[in-house]
Amino acid sequence: MSNSIGFAPEIRREYAEVVPMRDGVRLATDIYLPDGADTFPVIIERTPYDRRGVSRSEISIGRRQPFTRVDVAQHFRKLGYAVVMQDVRGRYGSEGRFSKYVNEAEDGYDTYQWIVNQPWCDGRICSIGLSYGGHTQLAAACAGAPGLSAMFLDTGGLLNAFEHSVRCGGAFELKQLTWAYKHAKIYAEQIGDTEALKHLQQLDLIASLRDNLWRRGNSPLAAFPAYEDYLLDVWEMDRPSEKWLSPATCAERWLHNIPDIPIFLLGSWNDPYARSMTLLYQALRDRLTAPLKLVMGPWLHGRRSDRHAGEADYGPQSTLDHLAGCDFLELRHRWFDFALNGGPDFWPAPVSYYEMGGGSLSITRDDLSVGGRWCQDSSWPPSNSALVVCYPDEEGGLSATPPPEHA
Repeated sequence: MSNSIGFAPEIRREYAEVVPMRDGVRLATDIYLPDGADTFPVIIERTPYDRRGVSRSEISIGRRQPFTRVDVAQHFRKLGYAVVMQDVRGRYGSEGRFSKYVNEAEDGYDTYQWIVNQPWCDGRICSIGLSYGGHTQLAAACAGAPGLSAMFLDTGGLLNAFEHSVRCGGAFELKQLTWAYKHAKIYAEQIGDTEALKHLQQLDLIASLRDNLWRRGNSPLAAFPAYEDYLLDVWEMDRPSEKWLSPATCAERWLHNIPDIPIFLLGSWNDPYARSMTLLYQALRDRLTAPLKLVMGPWLHGRRSDRHAGEADYGPQSTLDHLAGCDFLELRHRWFDFALNGGPDFWPAPVSYYEMGGGSLSITRDDLSVGGRWCQDSSWPPSNSALVVCYPDEEGGLSATPPPEHA
């Protein structure tokens, strides 16, 4: 089945499909084809956040309003790429029940297989996506998805979801609570459930945690069982179950399935995935011979064009736009052109990282001037780095000198 979403059906340069998965569930998928040739390389994003909705990835200096994914698709379409935007299972236009993370390997594989079988695909697929869009990329790659030829993985990818996204050092990651709460509110607004929406808007999350209100079927999310079930399932999990060791949720066990292709990893220090991004780079570096890049900036999650993280001001030189000399759309275009067509490496440093500090620490516009500088290296950890063990001192700081009881 397909229906036109722009051009006349006989031209079919923009159209919608429902792509069948192996179990018969159909995923809503929009296709944008360039003019001209018969076959094209493909750029794909698989998202739970609306294949036609706002893309948080596209905020850049000089353009404070983000593009929609339709705008992103149109941009790359004009550059000669076919673009595929897909709602993951159970989200927006797609059938099935959404279960966070766990279906993305099989569904990704089936989608890529469908793409390479289309007459307009030249057999090469490039993947994009921020956060969950990074998870879907790595899941498909670890499932050995056909046609995958290059990746630009942005602040995501579940190297080990249990250790990095469910229980960090054994403590439950409260971002899972805030994620379920936020998206239950969005869903309530979408379906017009004003009573549930009002309830969630008035909910004091911290107070509800202190009052221990979270019981299955009798929690603040009880009106939305899919979100309640997911949250309490991971909350109650003290060790990973079998499904949390799959290619979708534990990539470190499945990296051998990733083809030897160019991969660009973008992460940030003020982000939940900071450690997993550097570990992913190290794991891939040991397996791949194709170009592999890692960029780690000082930003908040997905805010690569913002010099601030909370009250900290890292300076105008700290943004990705400054480092790359172009906006995020153009950076990915350059990467995929290089990855698919070869030629001089436009980003020669394997590792680029922002070393925070060196600022005046003065207060400007209510911000703390932290400063910092970009550094390049051939590896991670940096070749000039050393492991230093620090201990808390009596003033609340850190010292390399152990206290007497540890000496």
